[in-house]
Amino acid sequence: MASQAYDVIFIHNQLGDFVKQTLQWICDDIMIEPPQYKFVATYDKAVMRFNQKLQEYQDVPLLPSISINPTNLNYPDDRKTLLYQHSRLAHTPILPRLYDPIAKTDDWALYPMYQRLSGSLEVTLWLPSVYSVLDHHLRVLDFFGGTGRIVRPKILESCIILPSTMEAIVYINEYEQTEYVIDLISANPTDIGINLLPTVDKKFVVVNQQLSPYYKLSDVSENNEQYGGDDIADWKLTFTLEWQCDFPIWLFLVMDGVKVELINLGMISGYLYSWNNIDIPRTITTDKDKIYTLSERTTILIDKDYESCYIIDNVDPDESKYLYLVLGPSGILKYDIIPDKDQLRVYGSFKQNDMLLLVKYINE
Repeated sequence: MASQAYDVIFIHNQLGDFVKQTLQWICDDIMIEPPQYKFVATYDKAVMRFNQKLQEYQDVPLLPSISINPTNLNYPDDRKTLLYQHSRLAHTPILPRLYDPIAKTDDWALYPMYQRLSGSLEVTLWLPSVYSVLDHHLRVLDFFGGTGRIVRPKILESCIILPSTMEAIVYINEYEQTEYVIDLISANPTDIGINLLPTVDKKFVVVNQQLSPYYKLSDVSENNEQYGGDDIADWKLTFTLEWQCDFPIWLFLVMDGVKVELINLGMISGYLYSWNNIDIPRTITTDKDKIYTLSERTTILIDKDYESCYIIDNVDPDESKYLYLVLGPSGILKYDIIPDKDQLRVYGSFKQNDMLLLVKYINE
């Protein structure tokens, strides 16, 4: 098993998508009428942008408009960074348990590692009248249900920018004499492609990513006089949103995918420990007064989900010589013998990485 950690580069792209789509969400679901202009800017910067519009277009209508100012980017106070979320301390067996892979083949898998970030959004509505201020004030209170209440919007769309070192990777295992090319785009062409990143004017391999933030209204006020003198709007409504959202910070590329699944045994070693210490009788007597002596025990890892049964190969189907006992997570399992294939058909519903214990008795 081999793994490699990579930084998610240009994280500003995801933060930018988050702020811009939050702005659009407010315009669509909160504002009573569509805004003339939308700015991601501080108050002073928004005033400058308005004046630029007035210089470009005489008598252009400016109101209503909206500006949003992101601030206080940090980790949440109530959630510290866990050890497995650090690139040097992350344990490969944990990743498949926590996150779905971005791309996966039989030989390798690419997993994201998320960190939760928090911050504030200062929103200013530039409105044409005092009546519009009152309407929007009540609208904001009604939409968020007052202050301190968590509100989740629709899923926001973004993308992960992959570093150039991941565009072409050849993995060579000298011990097992294996070699293969890791082609991310071919593994998941629906969500992975090559796009132009406008902020740096370069093309990168990107992965479509969905963000699921939540927001809380912390305060709302009518700042009709506080920001007087800008000659843009005499009536303004400002409110602040506190938000939290998980962003992918690291990418972990895990090679030799089959071995990664076997490492998951560490996550369920309790099952193995208890089963290996079950007091299985050395001899048993059947209802036909046949005495069987314990021969061997074999632990079996289920390789994928099975809704009805699981086939165990390489068994001796001679019922006159051998008797089998199959133990699963729920207890003793029923089975049928398939003589012509030297198999046992074990009945039950199994999930990937469930463990079976096959106990073999020999007729004395």
